[in-house]
Amino acid sequence: YLRAGQGGTVTAQDYRLLGGVAGALSDQADRVAAGLGDLDAVITTLMRFVAMGESGPVGRAVPRDALPDAERRVVDAFIGARLLTSDADAVQVAHEELFRRWPPLRQAVDAGEETLRQQAQLERWAHDWVRSGRRDSYLLTGERLELARRWHDGRAGPPVEEFLEHSARLDRAAMERLGQAVALRAEAGLDRDPELALLLAIAAVEECGVTPLASRVLLAATVNPCLRVIRGHDDGLWDLSWSPDGLRLATSAEDRTVRVWEATSGRPLLVLSGHDDGVLGVSWSPDGACLATCSRDRTVRVWDARRGVQLAELAQEARPRGVVWSPDGGRLAVPLENGTTCVWDARERRPLVALRGHGDWVRDAAWSPGGDRIATVSRDRTVRVWDAATGAGQAVLRGHRDAVLRVAWSPDGGRLATAGHDGTARLWDVAAGTQRRVLDGHEDAVRGVAWSPAGDRLVTCSDDRTARIWDPDGGACLVVLRGHESSVRMVAWSPVGPRLATLSEDRTMRLWEVDDRGEPRVLRGHLSTVQAVAWSPEGRRLATASRDRTARVWDVEAEAETARLVGHEGTVRAAAWAPEGRRLATAAEDRTARIWDAGSGLELAVLSGHDDAVRGVAWAPEGHRVATAAEDRTARIWDAGSGLELAVLRGHRDQVRAVAWSAEGRRVVTVSRDRTGRVWDLDEGSVVAELLGHEATVRGVAWSPDGHRLATVADDDTIRVWEAESGRPLAVLRGHESWVRSVVWSPDGRRLATASADRTVRTWDAERGAELAIVGLHPGIVETVAWSPEGRRLASGSRDGTVRIWSPDWGVADVLARAHGRAARELTPAERREAMLPEA
Repeated sequence: YLRAGQGGTVTAQDYRLLGGVAGALSDQADRVAAGLGDLDAVITTLMRFVAMGESGPVGRAVPRDALPDAERRVVDAFIGARLLTSDADAVQVAHEELFRRWPPLRQAVDAGEETLRQQAQLERWAHDWVRSGRRDSYLLTGERLELARRWHDGRAGPPVEEFLEHSARLDRAAMERLGQAVALRAEAGLDRDPELALLLAIAAVEECGVTPLASRVLLAATVNPCLRVIRGHDDGLWDLSWSPDGLRLATSAEDRTVRVWEATSGRPLLVLSGHDDGVLGVSWSPDGACLATCSRDRTVRVWDARRGVQLAELAQEARPRGVVWSPDGGRLAVPLENGTTCVWDARERRPLVALRGHGDWVRDAAWSPGGDRIATVSRDRTVRVWDAATGAGQAVLRGHRDAVLRVAWSPDGGRLATAGHDGTARLWDVAAGTQRRVLDGHEDAVRGVAWSPAGDRLVTCSDDRTARIWDPDGGACLVVLRGHESSVRMVAWSPVGPRLATLSEDRTMRLWEVDDRGEPRVLRGHLSTVQAVAWSPEGRRLATASRDRTARVWDVEAEAETARLVGHEGTVRAAAWAPEGRRLATAAEDRTARIWDAGSGLELAVLSGHDDAVRGVAWAPEGHRVATAAEDRTARIWDAGSGLELAVLRGHRDQVRAVAWSAEGRRVVTVSRDRTGRVWDLDEGSVVAELLGHEATVRGVAWSPDGHRLATVADDDTIRVWEAESGRPLAVLRGHESWVRSVVWSPDGRRLATASADRTVRTWDAERGAELAIVGLHPGIVETVAWSPEGRRLASGSRDGTVRIWSPDWGVADVLARAHGRAARELTPAERREAMLPEA
């Protein structure tokens, strides 16, 4: 038209000179693009109208409402030039030759061919899904969904967007189900294979999503003291020894072998074969270069610990029960079943001295730290101390009622610890030759005993399948380590860190981490369930109440008991600080509440009047009155100074389990086994609000700091928040998997913390009613929880007899970081397949 002019004639020659339709389109596109001025924006917009068909690029329609304003400017210009066409709903190219012949667009199509094919495939999948009636079986999950997300450029039409959104929902649900399955597998393996359980728990959270179950199992795996279970021997294990650098472990077994393991990973390094019978003892030389072993074959053998080559064989006059290197590495002590202990020159392979005096088998021998003395123990029930050079006896220690099986010197050389068949471990003053303490708690023979490198802890192991850690000064059992399926025959402390190794007749060795595993503080000392914990007003002390009939006061920073309140004749159920921080009130099953001086532990008053066990106690804000709750269906108000009863609140139809005082001191709230809570006006002695909704015993109650809300917990596994004035329910919080035993508000009133029979401590958003995190996990039911006054700590008490202190802000990310720090490897491909996890 431009060449011929208005009314002119376009000839075939003109058509050819113009390049036909393709040339005309190209020229027209050049002019429009030049007018718009931004060729990159033009090409990017026009690529939206190109799809990849089976034979090459084809046009595609784009809904008008899918075009942003910046692209509409380009589109309108190309519609005006008749290169794009538009109807009421969509825009598309007028001639497909545009993207085949116009060089800038053709080059973009060629360069983006693979991307166009991917987008075309994605659109076909979306349309197939629509045509199927939107069936879930047509949606994408896992790796295919990830691939589709990478292909998606964010410009596809509604079918693709909807298809991907529904696929993502299905994938999340599928991954949550997979995560639940993986978490359950991890939970089931916490005892049998704690290392694998930890790795599975990490995968459940990181790969499948955070769920309450996965979070709980991850925390359980992370705080599990058992790091890993090492298997490899074909029969029961007898002895173990750490290398001096703590990097390797050697074990001996009834299968006639000694095996050397990498301590960090549990990877097998060596198998020492050569003995003709069960190997009963193994010991590293002080320089870590050699191992000494002994066997029922009546030999002691020395091995190169790196190459596994036998260096020497020492024939014995009787069957040896063990072998121990002297601290200087120059001698070996070998206790024998004929009642003698032979001392050998380790370098010249010759006997030096025989220690004779026991009347039965010598079961163990130990060198003093200085190497000048040897202690031996025997089936004759005695412990003997000898001069290592001359063989002269220095002391005979008696006290065990049965065979003495193991002996260990304290690092300072002043004490001996022994393990006996009588079920006890005993501590002895070597210089005085006297028994200092009996550690009684195992339920069967004590097979092994070892001191920590610092000498401040002792560990024992027993036929009762447990190992126990003790305070050697106070005699308290601090930790019980469970997991072995048979007798635990030996235990040894790592020379370089807070780790233990135990071995068992069940053919396994277990490695344990025995620090506090992430908790800032663990308070140990109660002999039974901790029923209540309470922070002092200044936040430096904790009061605890226990089934062991005592209440105790603790210095939290020092982890030390500062006062023990003794006087109750039954389980102490509750404890509460007076506002000034100098007095404590306790409530017990002996039907009394008592007032104590928290500093000295002196009893100041006994509040008697209840006809049944007293379950709860609370101070009035002014510190002059105390409220108690009891199983006699009443709550009572007392004068804290004189102990006189001031009022009796009657109305509950069953046991009253807890009581709390309002901030202004005019009201108290009580909760009961009758499934209700009641708010009482103390001036009138009447109920002003009733809390109705729980479906089981209500166990705990707490006022919010502003006094406007109440929180209750119950055996229906729920936490409920109420308007305090009217009793109107505000929220129901669900998530615990068993009875909820205790509840407390954060000092700012924004969060709640709860303790449950599911062994967890959890935090909640008090406004939204949403669970925030599982911040703590006990080995046993958690009975109580308390928030510190400054809001940075939570204390929980449990049936495991401990009080543990947690950060309320410890979330999944913190637990994951600690979990990764404990993990020594990753899941193998076979382990991933077995758990149905996708390939890494």
